[in-house]
Amino acid sequence: MFFHRKENLSQPEENAENPQNISGGNNTSPNIPNPINIVVNNIPETKAVPKKKSPVEITLKIISTALVLALLGTSIYAIYEVINEQAYAEEKDDSYILLNSKNFADSQAVYSKFGTADTTISNKLKIKDYALLGARLYLSESKITPSSLASSDLTSVVGTGYSDIALFSLSTESSSPSTLSTSFKNGKYYIDLSDCSEGDYLIFPITEYYDSTNNSLDMAKIYPFSINSSDAINTTFYSLPSEDGTRKRISLKNNTASPYTVISVVNCGSTLPTNYYDAVIYDAQYQESSDSLTYQSSSSAERLSVLSTIASNLEVSRYKIKAVSSLVEAIEANSNISLALSNSISESRCSIYNSYGFNTLKTKTLSSNSQLGGYDFNPEIRETAGYLGLAGQAYAGIIGNDLVPSVSSKLGKESFIINNSDSSYLETIASVLANC
Repeated sequence: MFFHRKENLSQPEENAENPQNISGGNNTSPNIPNPINIVVNNIPETKAVPKKKSPVEITLKIISTALVLALLGTSIYAIYEVINEQAYAEEKDDSYILLNSKNFADSQAVYSKFGTADTTISNKLKIKDYALLGARLYLSESKITPSSLASSDLTSVVGTGYSDIALFSLSTESSSPSTLSTSFKNGKYYIDLSDCSEGDYLIFPITEYYDSTNNSLDMAKIYPFSINSSDAINTTFYSLPSEDGTRKRISLKNNTASPYTVISVVNCGSTLPTNYYDAVIYDAQYQESSDSLTYQSSSSAERLSVLSTIASNLEVSRYKIKAVSSLVEAIEANSNISLALSNSISESRCSIYNSYGFNTLKTKTLSSNSQLGGYDFNPEIRETAGYLGLAGQAYAGIIGNDLVPSVSSKLGKESFIINNSDSSYLETIASVLANC
């Protein structure tokens, strides 16, 4: 029997060149590595035995966890307090009024002491009109006008149910009605805020709960005022210097976010800020002749130099005084007092609102048939008084009432015309400064 070998005719050369592709037998070619036998021993897995913690370690862990939680809680509360305080402590006119050196919670606690005896009684929003002349505060439950002040009917000024309006000191929790109050029966319709010591004050009506014998006050029966205004009020001004030269910065604050009107007084040394003055002095531009007024132009440079010398001499006695050349400049100046010099009047004059404190000076008012009947006759007094004098209203036939735009600020000047034809007029000025 013959066997024939079948040849691979398809890839003879490939098999020849790649002997590793030939199956069967042991390949002893030096180019082919010998197989490596790897023996893996299966080691049984061992589990770590947890170490048992001692009671001390467990206690320390509990304590540390509690401390972390406590610190976290404290941090969250502190952040909340900061946010809460910032919300009320921002210097905005409509922010909750914070009392001096007190935060929101402490201020609120002080306010809450008042008016708790009878919750049906309230004097909030009862002040319908207020104004400042220098450091003197005028308040009323109705419109303040010269005729209302001249009326014998006190209800036309202050309302019913009380005799006077006073300040309550939150620092001393007391009141000083002999100084820090009105005196309606004596014709004193203002409170002189320059008499206040440093601290915060509320405004309240004096009624039957006040014992004038021992100055005792029951805060629960005191119902402080607030001003009826949708606009926030934050008016700041400076008192005249005391005998030792020191001044006070006084702020009147009121808004709808706060329960009461607050007056804050801070001692501020002897220096006024730039562009603030105790008084402004100038020559009256409206010279009086009978019941008419003659206008004259503003002061020349030479005359202004003379006025500046007068101002400098007056400043020697601790006052800061600015000399100006016109009534408009006097109106626009930041000062407590306006001093107009005139040789056309026989005696010095004061505003009708100053008639109580300066009863030795004459007051002249417009006739009752004019549109400003009862208000001051002289523009140098009426227009510098500002809001209380209806300055800048441009009433027809009222000379000088159109010099400046309508005055909305409630802060005006105590206004005087000094007769400088009198040889003692400098003494008159000194007396005015000392009594304002």
